[in-house]
Parts: sequence; structure tokens; C-alpha cells
Amino acid sequence: MRSLLRLNTLILLCTVAASPGRAATTPDPSGLLGPQDCASGFRLLLNDGLHVYGCGGDRVLLRPSVHIDGQWRTPKVADCAVLAASLSCEVGDVGTLDLNAAGAGVQMTFTARRPVVVNALALRGPLRLQGAQAWLSHGFQSWSQTGVITLKDAPSATDLSAALLAKGEDEVYRRGREASWWYTYVGGGRTSFLAGVSTAATFKSWIQVAKTNHAGVLSAQLVSGGAGESVQLAAGQSVLGETWQVALSDQLQTAMERYSQTLLSRRDHKKVAPLFGWNSWYGLWGGVTEAAVMANAQELSKHLADDVPLRTGAPYVVIDDGWEKAWGDWQPNDKFPSPLSTLTRNLKDQGLEAGIWIAPVLLAPSSPVAKAHPDWLVQGVDYWHPTGRFKILDVTHPEAAAYLQERIRMLVASGFGLLKVDFLFAAAIEGGHFKPVTGMQAFHLMMGLIREAAGEDTVLVGVGAPPIAAFPYVDAWRVGGDIAFSPGLFGLPGLRFGFIANQARSIAGRYPFCLATLCDADPLLMRAPLQRSDVHVGSWVVGMAGGGLFFSDPLPDLATERLTWGLAPESLALSFQGTPTAPEGFFPDHIPDELVNVRDCFFSPEHDVPSIWRLPGGKRLGTNFRSDERHIGGVTIPGHTAVVLP
Repeated sequence: MRSLLRLNTLILLCTVAASPGRAATTPDPSGLLGPQDCASGFRLLLNDGLHVYGCGGDRVLLRPSVHIDGQWRTPKVADCAVLAASLSCEVGDVGTLDLNAAGAGVQMTFTARRPVVVNALALRGPLRLQGAQAWLSHGFQSWSQTGVITLKDAPSATDLSAALLAKGEDEVYRRGREASWWYTYVGGGRTSFLAGVSTAATFKSWIQVAKTNHAGVLSAQLVSGGAGESVQLAAGQSVLGETWQVALSDQLQTAMERYSQTLLSRRDHKKVAPLFGWNSWYGLWGGVTEAAVMANAQELSKHLADDVPLRTGAPYVVIDDGWEKAWGDWQPNDKFPSPLSTLTRNLKDQGLEAGIWIAPVLLAPSSPVAKAHPDWLVQGVDYWHPTGRFKILDVTHPEAAAYLQERIRMLVASGFGLLKVDFLFAAAIEGGHFKPVTGMQAFHLMMGLIREAAGEDTVLVGVGAPPIAAFPYVDAWRVGGDIAFSPGLFGLPGLRFGFIANQARSIAGRYPFCLATLCDADPLLMRAPLQRSDVHVGSWVVGMAGGGLFFSDPLPDLATERLTWGLAPESLALSFQGTPTAPEGFFPDHIPDELVNVRDCFFSPEHDVPSIWRLPGGKRLGTNFRSDERHIGGVTIPGHTAVVLP
């Protein structure tokens, strides 16, 4: 048995380009790995689980477990055996749990021996990480608060469950203490721990890293599921878990870039240039009209298009929320008297392309479709928005799927070359479907239907979307929250510098995702009460995402001098480079205990954002997102200011 274990260990060592002649349990990584391997770590698969070692002696042990019929089941070490690059474990009399580590990632499979309901699959164990102080808490979807916070004790089971089951606004305005969705990084010392899924086919995935009672030891758990999913298996049936990427790295940015390369993206075969144009939302809000769209289009064509020489193709004019009769009733209302095809033709006559907004699976309860076809709706669940309650279209129902595709085809046939598809996370909410699926399976079905109906050449911008699962279908992905709120919504302030800082914090935390797809940082706003320095920082933040540049002020009303604010050549160059800008350090100077969220923007909070960013050509950008002056990179920088460092 011992010789067989040794042989299997040697086979796995070869798969990770490590020397096979070392002891299995306590290898000395510094004597095994070349310089590039220190960006990912050294892996061993033994009977007790997956071991990953860093070059500095840091290490993590991850043991597989499965949640079945409401109970976590962790196989005994004696019930597990390593065969080549797989660990196979007997889980009592209910089935077999296999951990496959043959490729770059690791994936679990549970095969049932009798009928069971599987809720989650997990890898759990101790993490020894010298100097670790903080971790990234990543939100579920585009708008969800994301940033680095301090490591704390594990939350209670009640608090964790509440965080995992939070939907919509409750999840968006998260404090982040309980878990990080999809991926995280942990560090503060020489080595960082990175863990993230590269698939999101069946389960929602999350990570929790917390302090323990043992000095220098953290607890880590990487879980796919536990957020309301239920997969029913008959005897002999299997369920695949999501594929996890795990690294212990002394080169965090390199580890992020390697992680990004494991993500499937439409950009791999259909590359769209960074986008440019004007969007109606932040200037006209729900009061958008056909006449106002055409007036802004004229100003865009006359005054701003030529000021952005790096753009490729015609600018887009995107008609946002407010054009439709009702959510779910996707027909133009009385504010748009001309046929949509006439409107798009008029835009093209000015050298512009047309785009339009749609929330494809949300319906007002009073909409004709919701009233006439209650069986087309996901049962037992609603989405509560600040403006009211909405129903969710069940894309597993054939007639509902046909309706969704018919609406998408109508918009494309009307001449819209860009669709801003919003509130996509709603399809991933667990509920009663016509066919038994998990939320993520419904999400993939929705996205496939939309892409098929839109065609290959229509640009899709995914908003309110979970990452990873959206990337194979969309051309661009919203990377953060809204850049302003409508002043008419409960009297909330419309523009504030805190929204800009919040966006930068998301871009820093979502660097791997912006390498995989174009990231939309929301428009650059230039109007009052923003000061010139605010707009200047805002232009750099848009540039950091690298996905393009949109305006959204009411252009005919914008003061002439403000039309050029934020259009400095250096920040414009970043906007159209197609890749994100990396901070010099992914951990900010000050680590907060929890995330400041968008609701706190009403009380002028200070966001904790990395202060130095790497620019092309070796230059560095110093950014002060706080209100008081700070000494950054050898330069004193006033509050709300960005400076290219000497």
C-alpha cells in the first residue's frame, strides 16, 4: 500500500512540473521549484486531501466533503485512496466522492449509491500563511460591493446562511464579512493564497477564510453550493462540482493572470474593441424621450466624437430604462412616437450606432405577460427592487423562452447593434422552475437564449451579472456599481465622489475578470456638483477598467468648459487599451474591518482603495481617494486627486 501511494504521488508530481524525488508529506519547495512555479505553488494529493505548498513554507490542506440531505459528510482518511491524479473516497453507504487534480484545477464528483439530494461540495482545511492580515471579499454580481477587509473570526452559522441566501439589494449592499463569492486572495506577508472557480455551471461558489484559535493558522473553505441549490440524484447518477483553481504565490498579480487564463470567455474567439458612446441613464433617468435622445446624439456627434481619437468604429447612443411600456412589456411607450427602426436609422444617418437597455427576465406584476401567463414565471420567489416588486421569467418554460427570444430579435431587427442586458442575476435566484434546474443552470439557459436570438454580431453588455458564467456570452461586463443614483429616488443624492472611489475599489478587486472580458466601468460624468479634480480622477478610474468610455450627462445642458474635462490623452489611452490597469499592490494602505457600501455614500465615507497603479511604459499613477491630502509615492497629493508620479 505504501509503495502504491508513493507511486501515485510521483505521478501527480510530474503533472505539476515538480521533482519526483522528494518526501511526500513535508517537501521543501525552495529546493523543488523554478522561479515561475512560485507563482502557483507545489501540489500533492494524499489520502487526507489536497496539499498545496508555497515557496516560503506556507501551506494549505484541503479535504473534500459533500452536503447530502441536509448534512455535511466528510469521508474518513481511511476510506480514501489516491489513484494517479485522483482521490476517491467512500462516503458511508450513500456514494463515492472523487477529487480530480489531473489538470490545472481541481474538481469533485459525487456519485450516489442511493437516491439523495446534493446541496453542496466543499474543500476545507487549515491554511498556514505567514503575515496574513486581509482578504478580498468579492460580491456575487456586477453591483455587489467588493474590496479587501481584515481577517476575522468565522461568522456564526446563522450569519453565514443569511449572507449566502441574500438576494438583490440585500446582497448588493453587503459588508462582506461572511464570505467571498467566486474567488478571493488572502495575504499581507510574502506569500498570498488565491482560490477561485473557473466554472459556474451548476452551483454558486464561495470562499470563507477566517482566524482560528491556533496562532498563524487560518481556516479555509471553498464551497460550491449551499446557497439554496438542490440536485436530486438517483442511484448511480453523478453530479459534477465546479472546477477550483488554488495557488500559494509570492507573485499575486501573476497568480491572478494565470487564474484569468482558466476562465472561458467569448473574447477568446470574438474580440470586440473597447466601446465608446453616450448612455441616457445618468442624464435623463426614467424621463428619457426620443427627442432628448436625438438632441444628445447631435451633441455627441458634433462636439465629443472627434475629441476621442483612439475610439474604433462609430460611437453608440444607448437608450436606457424608460423607453418601454413596462418591465416585461418591451414595446416603446408614448415618449417614443416613431418606430424604433426609424429612430435607429436616424442615428445611423448621423454616423452613430444604436444601443438599447432591457431587463430580459424581470416583469412588472401588472405587465400583460405576467398577468396572462403566470405559468411562465419562476414560482415562489420575487425580486424586490427599491421601486417595487418584480416577477422573474422562467426560461425553462418553452413558451417563456420563445417570448424572451422574440423580444430580443425584435430589438435587433429594429437596428440596435448593442443590447445592454441588465438585472441578469435574477435568473440565478433559486425558485420553482418548469424544469428542475439550479439557479446557475437557469442563468446559462437564459444567456444562451439571448445570445442565440441576438446573433453573433450584436454586442451584449452584461449588467447586474455574476462573473464567470456570463463571460462566454457577453462582449463586456459591468465591473462595479452604479456611478450615481437618481436624485428623485427617495431624495438620494445624484452625484458624489464616493461613487467614483467605490468603482475603483471594484476594479482593483476584479482584475482577473477584466483580463477575461471587456470591463464596463460605467460612464464618465462631468457635470456639477463634481469638481474638476473629481472628474479627472473619474476619467482615470474609467481608464483603469480598460473597456472603453461612455458619457451620460445631458450634453446640450453641459457647460462648454466641462465638455473637455476628463479627456486627458493619458487616461483616454487607458480606456481604449482593452485590458485593465493593475494596482501596484492589491492590498490598500489601510485595511477596513468591513466594506463601506453604496448606501454609506450618503454619509461621505472614505473608501479604502489601492493608491498606486501601474501605467503602460513603466509610469505610476498616484491616486488619493480620500478627502485630505496624503503622501503617496514621494508626492503630496491633495484629496480627490490623481497624479502621474515622477
